[in-house]
Amino acid sequence: MSNRSFVVVLLALGAIALLGFGLIAKNERKLEIGAGLVGPPYSDAGGLIDRPYESLGDPGEGDGKRQIADYRGKYVLINLWASWCTTCGKESAALQSYYERHRDEGFVILGINTEDQEGEALDFIDEYNLTYPMSRDSERHARTDYGSRGFPESFLVDPRGRLVLISRAPVERNYLEKAVTPIIRGKLDPLEDVG
Repeated sequence: MSNRSFVVVLLALGAIALLGFGLIAKNERKLEIGAGLVGPPYSDAGGLIDRPYESLGDPGEGDGKRQIADYRGKYVLINLWASWCTTCGKESAALQSYYERHRDEGFVILGINTEDQEGEALDFIDEYNLTYPMSRDSERHARTDYGSRGFPESFLVDPRGRLVLISRAPVERNYLEKAVTPIIRGKLDPLEDVG
């Protein structure tokens, strides 16, 4: 193959890759601070807060399902994770500790596993001694619903069902105390200018 043919093939492959990326990005959900998760267009179920996920560990209410709406009136930190994600394991101690310190302040963490079989997810929960509510997204809606780009990611929802904070990176104790605590204690309103 001549150099000219090689360059033409590379350019064609590049164009195909860009087209593919454009199609993927076009379907990616764009969640923004201030977005209400209560109604369409977030899901066919009427909103992200109503999407049911399988309970992991202790059973959910009645049918073994959990949804964000179960925690209506509280701040909910939704944490998307996978058992094979080493960073998810590293952040789990900070999440567990934060949950224990703040759960009596109208705050809950809802872990949503999106990539594992039930046994793998339960092994992760046991390994890291996690006691906050956990669910498994066996139908893999969460990644699309939240526009997930990787693991772990966290989304703070206020008691009214509005998104108030997004972290598309692992959270650490310092981040939780500086970014989340002022919000759940009413000292910071991230929606003040958003509406």
